[in-house]
Amino acid sequence: MRSRNRAFTLIELLVVIAIIAILAAILFPVFAQAREKARATACLSNLKQVGLALMMYTQDYDETNPPYNDGVVNFNDPAVVARTPNFLGVLTPYSKNKDIYACPSVPNVTGAQACDPVTYPNSCTSYLGNAAVIGATLAVIPNPADVVYTQELFNKRNYAFMRPRLLSAAAGTYQWWHFPRGIGTLENYTTVHMEGGNVLFCDGHAKHRKAKSMRSSDYGLAPDDPITVDYNKAYTRAF
Repeated sequence: MRSRNRAFTLIELLVVIAIIAILAAILFPVFAQAREKARATACLSNLKQVGLALMMYTQDYDETNPPYNDGVVNFNDPAVVARTPNFLGVLTPYSKNKDIYACPSVPNVTGAQACDPVTYPNSCTSYLGNAAVIGATLAVIPNPADVVYTQELFNKRNYAFMRPRLLSAAAGTYQWWHFPRGIGTLENYTTVHMEGGNVLFCDGHAKHRKAKSMRSSDYGLAPDDPITVDYNKAYTRAF
């Protein structure tokens, strides 16, 4: 009797391919979620280091947050910091780490504000300063553990700026503590990780917050509004 080598039939081959495709469809989202969880943890670690640097800074400067300077290009360059001290650049001498100011999950913005390792080797961030507390003493902030110092932006750039921003210094008003990205409920801020983002508070601690849970009072602003309010509404400081 002659033995014959038995090969896969076309149907058997298609069944194997279908099983592999099903397993891939099941496992790939799990792997992606695990990878994003790791990046979110790295981002939270970054903000905790920023928080430690902030606490050391305030101890050296009479319990006062860094001075107010908004829209600082190349914010972490020593010459720029000396000329225009800002809410991130002044903390680098304490952290000794220029790489803690950007979340690993977010892409680089395009255009003039893009992070460029050649032109701006020291300056790359995806964290936004809260204009309502920048330059303020911790003594005047009623609950530093409940008031945001920085929140996350959905991309990174060489440009350190404030959100919420100071709308009118004369009137003492602020604007844009949240900002919708086009039509719908997706936000520009605090939406990087699992429908939320990592937030650093004025007492130096950091934690994850869901975007929909954020309120204007989290930034020390009055009146107290939810994230569904008109983003152009003007607020005053609550302290």
